[in-house]
Amino acid sequence: MRMQCRCVTICATLLLLITFSGIWLLSTISSASGKATKVRSTACSFELPATGAEKKVPKSSAKFILVTYSNNLGRLSKFLLVTASALGHLPVVLGVGQTTDGWHDPQGWRNKLVTLQTLLQDGGTVADTDVVMFADANDVLMLAEQSVILEQFDRYERQLNKSLFFNAEDVCFPPDGRYCKAKQRGGSTGRETCCMNSGLIIGRGWAWKRMLANVQIPRPVVGKRFSDQEFYQDFALDHPDIVHVDKEGYLLLGSYGGGFELCKTRIVVTTGPARGTFPIALHFPGPGHWAYHDQAGNGWTSPLIDTFCDLVGSGCEKVLPDSILTWSDPWTEVQLPYMSRLINQMNIFATCLFGNESDTRRVRLGEEGRCWKPQILAILLVGGAITMIIVLACG
Repeated sequence: MRMQCRCVTICATLLLLITFSGIWLLSTISSASGKATKVRSTACSFELPATGAEKKVPKSSAKFILVTYSNNLGRLSKFLLVTASALGHLPVVLGVGQTTDGWHDPQGWRNKLVTLQTLLQDGGTVADTDVVMFADANDVLMLAEQSVILEQFDRYERQLNKSLFFNAEDVCFPPDGRYCKAKQRGGSTGRETCCMNSGLIIGRGWAWKRMLANVQIPRPVVGKRFSDQEFYQDFALDHPDIVHVDKEGYLLLGSYGGGFELCKTRIVVTTGPARGTFPIALHFPGPGHWAYHDQAGNGWTSPLIDTFCDLVGSGCEKVLPDSILTWSDPWTEVQLPYMSRLINQMNIFATCLFGNESDTRRVRLGEEGRCWKPQILAILLVGGAITMIIVLACG
């Protein structure tokens, strides 16, 4: 009997030690994550070129046309519309009233291309010398006025002898397309700005018309997501003399890796060959528009929202979308059905405990201070298991 009491005492003491250790670790990590909160700054990290220092090109007589596609303009569209209108742009919005969207639905994918084709072929709307930009409706910020856009486009068109520019991202999608398979064979995929993204495109009217002259829609394949990006990628493979993927971000910057900063009210590239230059538009594909929890206590946000607020200033709260939680990183706990939240929590648990230190998901969870829960739970579970073994041994 005395032996059993001693075992029970040891078990209880062990359990208390584990519990208090967990509480101590919780407080330590929470305070550390609070201190690690980053504060954005508008100070420039390098010296900007003097006004007028850039080489000027002859003023263009072409007009600039901004086009987007959305079958249901909502609060998320304000990122593009607000920044565009502030710079004097009036976007042409295609797809309004369509019953299918241009991302998840095969018919919507076709409608997106066909409506753009119709705009280009409409006599008098787009001249061959005009400069046309297509921008995704929900995750693009405009950064320059028409005169600046035309001047910079003219410069890089002459420099590279190309007339269609696509922005780039660090993954290749769709992975089973010709373009991505070619990238894989060439060893050019991975966590770098390797690949074409069709969420932000700019080009001459004649080049657009040539690209969309013959829109071919493949037969539906079970399990394959349709994307106009594959159509554009195929054209790029077949016409390298026309298409250039702007991996450096001279004209069209993708938010991959965060290689930019706000410098005196303007977005400037901070890494690579384009360092110190000002892109004309900024696209936030994938993780760039996923929601995450702001440890500063401001609730849910995203890189897109953070940059938007930096650009527009204190009034950004008035135009933030209420539905941002529907655009969320699947690794975060948001307002989702119970089973989805449970699966997300299991993913977080596994990532925090077993994820590589260089894993971007693991790094993000750590920066947000969200990895202490799985770690504490793991400690308690292990401790509970050890306690149960001791109790059973004592019995």
